[in-house]
Amino acid sequence: MANLDDADAKKAFNEGGVAGLIKHANGKLDEWKKTQVNIAVVGQSGSGKSSFINTIRGVEDQDSPLYAKTGAVETTTKPASFEFPNNVFIRMWDLPGAGTAQFKAADYATKMNFIKYDAFVILSSERFTEIDKMIAEEIEKKKKPFFFARTKMDNVMRDEKRTKKTKFDRDQTKKEIKSNIQEQLGRVDPDMIFLIANLPDDDEDLTNLFPDHDNYQLKETIVQSLPNIQKNAIVFSIVADSEKMIKLKVEEMSLRFKWLALASAAGGTIPIPGTSACIDLGILAHEALFQRKQLGIDEDTIQQRAYKVGSDKGALIERIETNMKKDKMSSIMEAILNVMRKSPTTQAAAMGAVLSTQIAVSEVVETGALAIPLLGMLISGVISGSSTYFMLNQMLGAHSQIAQECIKVFTEM
Repeated sequence: MANLDDADAKKAFNEGGVAGLIKHANGKLDEWKKTQVNIAVVGQSGSGKSSFINTIRGVEDQDSPLYAKTGAVETTTKPASFEFPNNVFIRMWDLPGAGTAQFKAADYATKMNFIKYDAFVILSSERFTEIDKMIAEEIEKKKKPFFFARTKMDNVMRDEKRTKKTKFDRDQTKKEIKSNIQEQLGRVDPDMIFLIANLPDDDEDLTNLFPDHDNYQLKETIVQSLPNIQKNAIVFSIVADSEKMIKLKVEEMSLRFKWLALASAAGGTIPIPGTSACIDLGILAHEALFQRKQLGIDEDTIQQRAYKVGSDKGALIERIETNMKKDKMSSIMEAILNVMRKSPTTQAAAMGAVLSTQIAVSEVVETGALAIPLLGMLISGVISGSSTYFMLNQMLGAHSQIAQECIKVFTEM
């Protein structure tokens, strides 16, 4: 169990009592919502910047106001920003290409204000140049993370397959391209080079020509390169479209437990019968919705995924449950899947009933191993906080396994 003996929490309690402590905990939980992250995308005209920006944000609808217009003609004369659908503070920036009459390579970093960005992705659809190398050197001087991505790899694989026919070897082609990129850029860590195709997951060209793309790997590496609070913000703003992204989200959501347990324990000190249980139920119900939304197993996402594969919600959930039973599901997993089957209007009440039952069970569990060092003063709230912490772990574990299975089933269908 994480230590909650936090100096700021002590200050909040001393100045505002239990109400101040709960406010402090809620502030920590919502901190990611106001954290800015700016990721710059650099490349020449036709390198696929707009497509990459759309893909990494999960924006496919060309009529959406968030869609970055694609085209072979470089129309960018100044940095253009594109926010994430669910978070206006997370932005991808399309930077004009360097080495033109307007943006000479020598002063490009200054004109583009490199210090403003938190990470950089340098794209090329053909070969990387001395200008790309120079840009990387300037980014390195600013001590910012940067990555190289060769785009339109589906086209490359198609051309190679057409030319080499039976001698075509996708793995060998990948090795040769990465080797060429290293030659073009000089001494570059191969882990900083990615081969991508900016296509939807279900696109036939992607699945047939380049199934072992680095799309997810690049996204995950960008996320991992950011400082803690920025990593937290972007993880919660990205769609859970891969098993690794689900694991990243689970890691970040587990960091919320100490603040949720603190709010629960603080509520447990209020000397009004029933107050603690109501607070715990509210915390768990709200976090259950948050976890499902983050992991892509909320009502809207499940419906969308079912529609994409020509199925319905019931059939998709049935397939998930059938696969999971092979591994013997826990009671809470079965209960959550039953809640997911219900209509949107009855899910909240059904989940409330599940949580009430689980709270009753968790309070019987030995709490010695879950002891919370709550500022040395909230002794009466420890049991409440311990139960909440126990339940949050149980709930996230169940949601995580369902989400992982959902990705597998969705891919199979």
